[in-house]
Amino acid sequence: MNQQTEFAFFATLIKMGSLTAAAREMDITTAAVSKRLAALEERIGVRLLNRTTRRISPTVEGEVYLAEARRILADIEELEMRLSSARSNPKGLLRVNATLGFGRRYIAPLEHFRVELHH
Repeated sequence: MNQQTEFAFFATLIKMGSLTAAAREMDITTAAVSKRLAALEERIGVRLLNRTTRRISPTVEGEVYLAEARRILADIEELEMRLSSARSNPKGLLRVNATLGFGRRYIAPLEHFRVELHH
């Protein structure tokens, strides 16, 4: 499991408020959620959640993990949006060979382009 997936998993746990609700949200079993959480806590080496039979609440370490996870997920989302929008907006020099009359009539009126007419 990669870090981004773990961050999203933990954020979903907190948002849903219980292992059962999180399991429903993620369309997996409660046992699978519990096992995944245990593996995450084991890997990190700290307990992230206080658990009761009905509710979960973050420990102090869990609050820190959640805050950083949300920040990192937001940074990743922003990065992906910036990169995808950079691809969708063409940039650079476009050279068009056309007759002078065509250039004056169709190209030159375009205000948002820098137009240089060469004979």
